[in-house]
Amino acid sequence: MPGATMREVPLDYGDAAAEYRAVRQGVGVVDRPDRGVIEATGRDRATFLHALLSNEVKALAPGQGCEATLLDVHGKVQVTLLVWVLEDRILLVTPPGMGGATYEMLDRYLFAEKVVLEDVSGARSLVLVAGPGATALVARVAGAAPPDTPWASVAGALDGVDVLLVRGAGETGESEVWVMAPAEALPRLWDAVVAAGARPVGQAAVETLRIEAEITSHVAMIVRRRVLFFGIESDSPEREARFRWPPNRN
Repeated sequence: MPGATMREVPLDYGDAAAEYRAVRQGVGVVDRPDRGVIEATGRDRATFLHALLSNEVKALAPGQGCEATLLDVHGKVQVTLLVWVLEDRILLVTPPGMGGATYEMLDRYLFAEKVVLEDVSGARSLVLVAGPGATALVARVAGAAPPDTPWASVAGALDGVDVLLVRGAGETGESEVWVMAPAEALPRLWDAVVAAGARPVGQAAVETLRIEAEITSHVAMIVRRRVLFFGIESDSPEREARFRWPPNRN
């Protein structure tokens, strides 16, 4: 059970192979203490972020989200962010260790806009529930599940704690739900998810899953390009299976 101030995720929880299988075949839970969280409030928050980020932030309604890059005045990418739009605020989730730097970059461009930025990284905990059974488990313990659209969100309550449930985009190659809660509630959140059947997953298994998911994405892109540019289409399920990763060993 991780504590609210614990910032290191172990390489494994005793059996990396079993942790990998849990995400592929059941449900795993990953602690994400290294992700930064920036909160933007104020009436101009969407307009302000829309001018700086690479995606259509103003077009997002509460409960929607996207992935976007923060650009400098020359259009150079500074950092890639997850953007989660809520009723009264917009949350920006940063890559590991980038919370403070991202806050400073955003604050540099803030002038007369009615926007308040706050680095709430230390006040929020994030865990990722992943696997074929992730959505069902989260719905069971939190009373809700986010829509299937990547980065769509919905409010829930887990073991008496108000949480934000956000649909992942397939970092592990499986169904994913991010759970955000107050930092002090992390032990309760973690224990509730594990008690419901999720297996704790360490860095070794997560990295393997991430690499496999990226390979799958690249292979799919190659297949799509083959179809678009050469007009070649798959003529059988067996032939298409050759382009999948990890390969089917059955």
